[in-house]
Amino acid sequence: MGVQTPDLLRQVMQVLGAAEVDFSNQARAVLQVLVAQLPLSAASIQLCDPQRGQRPLILRSSTAVATEGKAGGLSVSPGWHPLHEGGTLALPLSDSLPPLGLLCLHGLATPDLLAPWQADLGLIRGHLARLLRGELLLRQERRDKARLQFLAELSRRINQAQSLRQMVSELLGTLVREGKVVFAAVHPSETDPLLLSPQSELLSDYRSGRAALQQLARNVNAQVLEARQTVQREAFEEEELRHLNLPFRALGLPLLFQQQLLGSLVIVTQRSADSEDGAAPGVDAPFFCDLAVQVAEAWGRISAMQNLARVSRDKDRKLREISFLYQISQAMHGTRGLDELVHYILSVTVLPQGPGCERAMLFMVNERSRFLQGMLAVTRDQAEDGWAPPLCLHESGHPLVPRDIQATQQNSALSRMVRQQRLPLDDALSPLARAARTGQVILAGAGDESANTVGDLRLGTYLCVPLRGRDRVLAVLLTDNCESALQFDDEDRHFLELFASQAGAAMESAMLVQQLKNAHHELRAAQENLLQTEKLATLGEFAASVAHELKNPLVCVGGFAQRLLKQIPPGTPGWDYAEIIAREVRRVEDMLNNILSFSKRRMMCFEECNIIEVIASALSLVSRELTEADISIHQEFLPDLPPIVGDAAQLRQVLINLLTNARDAMGEGGTLSIRAYSSTLRGDPAITVEVADTGGGIAPEVLRNIFNPFFTTKDSGTGLGLPICHRIMEHHRGILAVFNNGQGATFSLQIPQARKKNQTS
Repeated sequence: MGVQTPDLLRQVMQVLGAAEVDFSNQARAVLQVLVAQLPLSAASIQLCDPQRGQRPLILRSSTAVATEGKAGGLSVSPGWHPLHEGGTLALPLSDSLPPLGLLCLHGLATPDLLAPWQADLGLIRGHLARLLRGELLLRQERRDKARLQFLAELSRRINQAQSLRQMVSELLGTLVREGKVVFAAVHPSETDPLLLSPQSELLSDYRSGRAALQQLARNVNAQVLEARQTVQREAFEEEELRHLNLPFRALGLPLLFQQQLLGSLVIVTQRSADSEDGAAPGVDAPFFCDLAVQVAEAWGRISAMQNLARVSRDKDRKLREISFLYQISQAMHGTRGLDELVHYILSVTVLPQGPGCERAMLFMVNERSRFLQGMLAVTRDQAEDGWAPPLCLHESGHPLVPRDIQATQQNSALSRMVRQQRLPLDDALSPLARAARTGQVILAGAGDESANTVGDLRLGTYLCVPLRGRDRVLAVLLTDNCESALQFDDEDRHFLELFASQAGAAMESAMLVQQLKNAHHELRAAQENLLQTEKLATLGEFAASVAHELKNPLVCVGGFAQRLLKQIPPGTPGWDYAEIIAREVRRVEDMLNNILSFSKRRMMCFEECNIIEVIASALSLVSRELTEADISIHQEFLPDLPPIVGDAAQLRQVLINLLTNARDAMGEGGTLSIRAYSSTLRGDPAITVEVADTGGGIAPEVLRNIFNPFFTTKDSGTGLGLPICHRIMEHHRGILAVFNNGQGATFSLQIPQARKKNQTS
């Protein structure tokens, strides 16, 4: 108690001058010297790191390290405290406010007892303050080194990530695993296709508070995105969080990359961090700000790389599409026929390296009838059976689609079903008709029942792609993915639209070529018909003159034969000879009359007439012959048929000829069917009359020559009956056609209807 001052200073300086590095041991040794040299019961040092905000570290002269006092401050303030541990004098160890620490001398009855050592204590306090500053600087250096090492390692990990999701997962996992935070979350500023949704990581010890921490992170994220700056939270006033009394602090950091707000990083720690490795948001905000910069740069780099990869994929896809379109354009424009082109277009549509659809169907537009007619369907499995359409200009003489492949595609069940479809072009609910009318690509959804039905075809989601010519829609391509149920995206629609543009141009070109060929054939046929007409006209004139010259002697021969029949008794050989002469003369006269009728142009008297009355008149003239031949007549007339304009007598002659031919074809009896109904001829209203028999039909080699003059299969025929009928129908601007119906032959007459008074001719 009464030791002189130099002994106190000498012993303290010996302790401070020792090569002891550990601050705690040096400080405790100094305290022990003070207790030994001064009238004290105990001494202690309270340390507070202002950059950590922790509870004070109390070093005592005789006990181990203890943590006491309130968090973030000292247990006592500088000055005299008579009631604290038998009287305590707290001396500050620095000039800062608040001080870095206190030297507390305990067990003093009055501070005046230390008056002799006041100068020494001042020097000791100065040495302890310098020692304390060195210790705090050393601790700060350790923390900075650990922080830099952690940031470097974390930066290495997140920059090695190949995707944004992987980078965020590595970031959050590292923060939680290394004990830096209790909870961490990353929220994108908007729905990021690379991240998709917010991600979070939680220390397992706090699993029960997951919902509250996630709600806290959402609230902090909203504030960060709104303010675009760092947000620190220690008090939670939200209604859903207030009752939880959360022992946490939260820090929200904006992730900014090149002035673009990518999202936010929200970290949550405990209110106090006692360990050296722990983190306190309020104190370590610069550390987390540096971390946020690293994360934002990694985010921006990965986004840029993925965007670059996506752009590269898009460019590569567009290059493949352009190459594909160029190749098939060469092939399509080099084809020779429309039918082959249609097969090729649908076959290419189902190629995986092309549009890649599973099924393709084509519907042709008929502007006159205002209908969409199903033509063909091709499926991918047909293309996978060993044949694929060529994607380049085919060699001359080789078809794009072989005949056997065309036959297989044409006879498939789906093609047969498609050909049965005849859809109104003016149907407002039909996506197929709407695509044909507007020329726009139409996507029909699987959930729309009215859009799902295309005739008898039940489809899922499908695309209706119009094939346009120069000024009109030629056809509609219907594609779907019925097996895989893959949806069509915007790129698929755009590519199909480009493909349809090429296909439409090729179809129009093929149709123009076909029209040119047809015009050429018609011109040649017209030239041949003209030559044939000239020949027939010359022959007709010659035949008319010959017939005229023959009629006079035939009249004489016939007249004398009739007289002989009256004079010679019946049953005698002479009577038989005379009867044969008279009969053959009548036959020759009929033949001459037909020749004269065919070679001369008769005057036509056109007027409105009722086709039903014309048919009834013709039937009345041949009904007896039909009844005698055991032929039943079936009539089917559409009621209220409009009138026609024609020569009733000439039309009756045509019908009598057809009815007579039908009678001759049914030698053993049968059924004669006569139908009359409304139709169209060259786009204009018309009346169709069909005369059908059950006589077994007409052989193909006969069918092609049936309208040629002087061609006949009858022993007593002249071969001029049907040619005369054909000429009469031409004069009426009608058509006479014939086809086999399975049981016999059907002759079809198409005659234009009478125009209404307000209808221009």
